[in-house]
Amino acid sequence: MRNSLEKTYEDFTIKDPKERQKHFGQYDHVRWYGMDYFDRLKKAGFETEINFYSQKFSEEEIKKYGLRKNEILPIIYKK
Repeated sequence: MRNSLEKTYEDFTIKDPKERQKHFGQYDHVRWYGMDYFDRLKKAGFETEINFYSQKFSEEEIKKYGLRKNEILPIIYKK
């Protein structure tokens, strides 16, 4: 998920693993979720909470857990 994207960027036409790596950061991905991710989950029947808990981690913990600084860690509940 990217906090900087308002809308999800996805493209299923990109089939080449190298191009997917270039566009989505991994060869087997087809999207970067934007902030509309939470709306998608709500439409699917979930309750969501935007959580910036990653801000409480030290630099060492951020690296250890593979997080990005200021990354949103979504909390999702089934209604």
